[in-house]
Amino acid sequence: MPKNSTIVVGLVILGSAAAAAAQELQRMEASRAVSVSPLRVAPIDSATGAIGEWIDYGGSHPVDDCGSCDNVCFDAFGLYSQSNCGFDDPCGMGNYRWFYGVSYCAVPVADDMRMVDGCGGKNWERVLTAWYWYCGGSGEESCYIIIRTAEDFGTPCAEKGVTGLNDGLVLDFGSLPCNAGSYFTADVNVCGLGLNLPLPADGEGAFTLIMAKQVEPRIELATCGQFMIWGTPEGARGYTGPSGRSDRDLDLEFEPGECSSSNSGKCPDPFGWMAAFFGEPANCTGQERIKKAVCKLGTGKVVLIGGTPGQDFCVTLDGNRQRCGTLNEEGKGRAKFADLVGRHSVAAEWDCGAAASASFTCQ
Repeated sequence: MPKNSTIVVGLVILGSAAAAAAQELQRMEASRAVSVSPLRVAPIDSATGAIGEWIDYGGSHPVDDCGSCDNVCFDAFGLYSQSNCGFDDPCGMGNYRWFYGVSYCAVPVADDMRMVDGCGGKNWERVLTAWYWYCGGSGEESCYIIIRTAEDFGTPCAEKGVTGLNDGLVLDFGSLPCNAGSYFTADVNVCGLGLNLPLPADGEGAFTLIMAKQVEPRIELATCGQFMIWGTPEGARGYTGPSGRSDRDLDLEFEPGECSSSNSGKCPDPFGWMAAFFGEPANCTGQERIKKAVCKLGTGKVVLIGGTPGQDFCVTLDGNRQRCGTLNEEGKGRAKFADLVGRHSVAAEWDCGAAASASFTCQ
């Protein structure tokens, strides 16, 4: 997929209660976010759109804590404000998120996603998203969120559509209050449920988000709502670009031409729909080890071998100085530490959980 392919921030109004014109961007304090969990989840088949067997979320299917912060593959959510992953906030505004005002409707949307190295072809096991639930402006409405990835966002946008849709997940939140003056967030872990939820095979593609008030026997879109907006500022995990898609004719297809710019002139720029995907943990080979730990001219050099290509690693010197990186195509990694004298110890850790230690002396 081309490196400059991108995504949408819904500049086009969607949904049955759509307003006549786009509204101006507004900020909403994160303190007004309300965390909700689905009552149940179900797979959705990419080819037929059929909903699979519903699984209670929790209860008889205990939910594991899926996906540590080391397993973030894509983050347009801004995890530093939601999941304690310790990422920096380059905009200096982690207490806010963006949206287009309470009555703006953008219920089927798609976004470009370029993931961190090593995530292509994995299953996703944890997902976060956020939305403002307007419905008809009062009362309650049944809320379903459908989340899927796709192999190709389609570039150029005017000529190509989103293709290669993968199997996805339907989240059933029951009835939620409409236009409550706050937005909803969901952090959903599904690693223990045996679902097939592929990320784009080559590490780049798209994701789609749909709000519905009914999914069986057919999908009926929500009356009105919008996914909240953030993006991938410098330092974020993954990248989304300066354009994206809204399903303007509401046919649940993201077709050529259903795109618009998401360049905002604000931070982060460009914007993106709020979502984050965690990949399944890397598998250990059982051969991870430190091949070499030596010192030459005051510089300590550590060589790791036997790991899975594309997996992240960290080497810590004397319990305080750390060097991290990604294993090359041969499963090897290297770390250097300058200005050393005397005896030193190093501890290596691979993302899959493997660990090894060694020591060396600098004359």
